[in-house]
Amino acid sequence: TLLQKLLQRQQRGILTSFLDHIGPQNASFLCHIWIAFPAFDDYHFGSVTLKEDSIRTLEHIRDNCTNLATLETSLRFRTIIAMESAIDFDSPRAAAALALVDVRFKAIPSLKEIIVNVHDEPLSCDLREEMRGCGWTI
Repeated sequence: TLLQKLLQRQQRGILTSFLDHIGPQNASFLCHIWIAFPAFDDYHFGSVTLKEDSIRTLEHIRDNCTNLATLETSLRFRTIIAMESAIDFDSPRAAAALALVDVRFKAIPSLKEIIVNVHDEPLSCDLREEMRGCGWTI
């Protein structure tokens, strides 16, 4: 829904504002951060891309949270349904979507653990295996 999209965008804006406010020196002391699962653009229309605000948020974390060990994220029902429908019809596209996220997560050099919390709906076995293949804790 529109409200969910606005809340996700606001959460990303709050995190980047917080990191800007505390500055890079203090942000370097953060070792565990929670964020919403990165959002996709054009998931159902061919190529899979991450939304620009998701990319900027992850880059901001990478650049400022230099000692971050754990990144925790929440995966909501709508994202799960989109990924699972892609797996049903085009498994490489779902894998490509997860690979995009994984590359951004792993661009944070200090990161040791990625935790994906699943809310609202259980994951299919296929999607769970794809995520575990990335080394994420589900």
